[in-house]
Amino acid sequence: MTDQPTANEIQLDIPRIRRRAADCGLSDDDLTQITGIKPSHFEGQLDLHTLSAARLLYLAAALDTPPQNLLQDAPEPEPTTPTDPTTLHAALLDGTRHQPGALAAALGWEPGRFQRAANALHRRLQNSPTSPQRLQRTRESIKLSSTPGLLTDQQREQADAAGYAPSDLTPAEAAAALRLLHHHLAGPDKRSPITPADLALLTERNLTDSGDHHRLHPDLLHALDVSGSRPLRPFDTEKAPQPRHTR
Repeated sequence: MTDQPTANEIQLDIPRIRRRAADCGLSDDDLTQITGIKPSHFEGQLDLHTLSAARLLYLAAALDTPPQNLLQDAPEPEPTTPTDPTTLHAALLDGTRHQPGALAAALGWEPGRFQRAANALHRRLQNSPTSPQRLQRTRESIKLSSTPGLLTDQQREQADAAGYAPSDLTPAEAAAALRLLHHHLAGPDKRSPITPADLALLTERNLTDSGDHHRLHPDLLHALDVSGSRPLRPFDTEKAPQPRHTR
């Protein structure tokens, strides 16, 4: 029978706690409030004698990990779902300015959860000297912006001027789009195969559906007036109105 380790032998993994706190966007003030000890004193004071069971559980919950993962020699936990600040960061990466309430609803979060995630993401970006991004927030909007001072005015102007501007479809792109459209308009027995070259050409110009590259992008279908509730089906010549013959 092996002896169980005592509290004197079990130690908290302080570096892991710090890494996890940074991942979750917790500030030093947050950690002080949770543990009762300033993070600058963790190495000498934070252990299972100074940290009550209630505070240990509170800390584990704030770090979104089981309590045993905070101990030394515990296996490194497998990545699971992203933290809320990371999810919010991903939602803002397209650079769009969002209305906070609408974005919270889109993420399926109640306002308090959204506010906590935004606060944590703000601290994470603000406290990272190498981050090229900052979080801009007002009561009406939230968006990511570049960290001030990283680009000179000249660099910013030249970067904006070098940005990609969509051009008209080339004849080859238009022909590929037409072939893909005919592929879906035709019945199963009349469909012609779509070549990899056509798909590559259309995908490169973002003319295909992001969820199914074998379908045209919804915006293009709308522009062609073949979107919405009206099904895509071949033209039925039997039911089509026949031209009247005049004498």
